[in-house]
Amino acid sequence: MDRLHRLLIVALVLVLAACGDSTPVPTSAPSVPAPSAISTAAGTSIITPALTSVSTIAATRLVVTPSAVTTPRGAAALPYSDDFSTVSSGWPVGTFNKDVVEYRNGAYRILIGQENFLRTAWLSDFNIADMSVEVDASIANGPDDGMIGVVCRVDTTKNSYYGFLIGADKRYSLVKVIDGKTSTLSEYFLQPNSIRASHTSNHIRSDCAGDMLALFVNDQKLIENHDSGLKAGSFGLIASTGPSGKSGVDTTFTKIAVHSAPVTLTPSPTPAMASAPAFNNVVLRDDFTNAASGWPLRDDGDVKTEYKINTYHVMMQKDNTSVLLHPKQTFNLTDVSVEVTAASAAGPIENSFGVACRVKDEMNYYRLVIGADGFFGIAKVKAGENTWLAFHESLSSLINVRKSPADVGKSNTLRADCIGDKLSLFVNGRKLDEVRDSEFTTGDVGLRIGTEKAAAEVSFKDFVVHAP
Repeated sequence: MDRLHRLLIVALVLVLAACGDSTPVPTSAPSVPAPSAISTAAGTSIITPALTSVSTIAATRLVVTPSAVTTPRGAAALPYSDDFSTVSSGWPVGTFNKDVVEYRNGAYRILIGQENFLRTAWLSDFNIADMSVEVDASIANGPDDGMIGVVCRVDTTKNSYYGFLIGADKRYSLVKVIDGKTSTLSEYFLQPNSIRASHTSNHIRSDCAGDMLALFVNDQKLIENHDSGLKAGSFGLIASTGPSGKSGVDTTFTKIAVHSAPVTLTPSPTPAMASAPAFNNVVLRDDFTNAASGWPLRDDGDVKTEYKINTYHVMMQKDNTSVLLHPKQTFNLTDVSVEVTAASAAGPIENSFGVACRVKDEMNYYRLVIGADGFFGIAKVKAGENTWLAFHESLSSLINVRKSPADVGKSNTLRADCIGDKLSLFVNGRKLDEVRDSEFTTGDVGLRIGTEKAAAEVSFKDFVVHAP
């Protein structure tokens, strides 16, 4: 699923929000039934649209009015811990529409009774910059794509925070919520062995230190990203429906511990320069100076391609369009390194461009791409359906970005290494991400371009394919 398709689904969910109580309108705070009981802490609820590939969250604040409020502790200090054995330890409790937050059997429970919904629970009396939040948590019942996790740097007055989630289907993601609006910083569908199945406890840890955000599950690091939008705040718990939007996600938290700094700070230097693998065989090299080198030439209602000023130039002439382009020669390669210099030359910045490997046909391949606006990702296209194996909306400083359609063209050198089950994406000589997938083992190579808006232009030069 391309980025525009996800955005259209979000828009549809928000339109439907105006028609029923189960999905509040994001631009206003709807009234909420008062809970039967509530502690000194404040809880929030956030809408999550159901998506088929990427669970990008559209956030909406529900203002919770407690039946009784006591004075918070002010600037509470760390370390903090709670095993939820005492029902007066300060976490919110109550029933909100069909959702339930409660102490139960010596643990803390969040039950999502609504479809397409996400609920967080946090403490309101902490304001910490660097913290490590650790919980033992499980998904006790519900659909096979429900999600659970922790939040850090919560601004309780503005519904802003970082969220770290894992899924019952072993997806995992890092999101950023600002004033109730959510962007996906990182999202993966890799199903690592470190994430245990439903009904089994996982030890989830988030480190928020400086601009470094890291997710660990059962002591294995799954995500490290960098963002400086939120400087300090509180912490809490999170549970959500998954891409299916099905209700009934029943989660249990048995222990939480929070430290004033990460237990083990992970250094975050700029990624080192990464040389291409030692492949001696250059199977294709094309600098696009020869207009007869054999790349497709087309000019239809969707795409226009041409050799132009020693580049291979592609213009997307229709909204919501993507194209896979092959060189004249065909290959059936196993391990391969594909490199190209690509320039977002003009037009809208809501696009993606990069290389494809292990191409079986137009409907089955891997694509490793960046966007003119700084997004990047690795996806598997199977039977025509796009699934992001890694997706980042955070702007990497390694990518030369265009900030608006009026901005001048920017060039980046991309490289994709498809070696064994490892798929690695590099830009300007530095690694952006790496995933593992074994669906496709051999195939052709090519260029892959997509856009959300017509008139996006991308120019390619220096296309090189290395193989063992």
